[in-house]
Amino acid sequence: AQQQQQQQLSSTTTTTTTTTKKAAAADKKKKKAQTTPPAISTTTPKKDASVSLDGSPEEEAFWLFVAALKSPRTSLRDLYRPGMVGSRRALFVYDKLLKDAAPSIHAHLDHQGVIPDMYATHWLVTVFTAQFPFALVARVWDVFLAEGWKPVFKTAIAVLLTFDAQIKAKPFEQLLTFLKELPDILDVDKVLHVADTKVHLTSDQLKKHELAFMKTLQE
Repeated sequence: AQQQQQQQLSSTTTTTTTTTKKAAAADKKKKKAQTTPPAISTTTPKKDASVSLDGSPEEEAFWLFVAALKSPRTSLRDLYRPGMVGSRRALFVYDKLLKDAAPSIHAHLDHQGVIPDMYATHWLVTVFTAQFPFALVARVWDVFLAEGWKPVFKTAIAVLLTFDAQIKAKPFEQLLTFLKELPDILDVDKVLHVADTKVHLTSDQLKKHELAFMKTLQE
């Protein structure tokens, strides 16, 4: 009887040990799945930005944003590095492209002493998310994630072209106030139409002005 009890005890111990090991392995696998982020591609995801901005699961939207920070095409992380080199580059390139695409508006702003830093910093650094209507933000981010900065610059220029006459009629003080109010009074469909039909930028233009900016860092 004593031998039978010992055999039963040994069998129970073995079963318990096996069950404990399986439970521990399953728990370890579960924790690893929870703490390991999805693989982040170095290329910008072909994802509809409006889904991430409105209604996407938080985790999916978070990792999409991480990818946008790291992607060479969007380079969002460069905007916030020490020295704000990415932000300065965006403003420099935007100013040059504005002169290319809308020379009369650029000339008026320049004559009044209004530089992009005074009104366009929060447009570009936040890629329009700070103040502009959601309908515009979603559309711009869709093409931004797919194509990079060119559609962002096109949209910023289109905002000014939409108010061409008003901008050219205003002196410095009124001009600054008006430019800051633009995101609240613009017509989204009209701005996007102008960006598509009247603002023509090329990748070569962007590269040319980016190289020019890099030279300023070496001076």
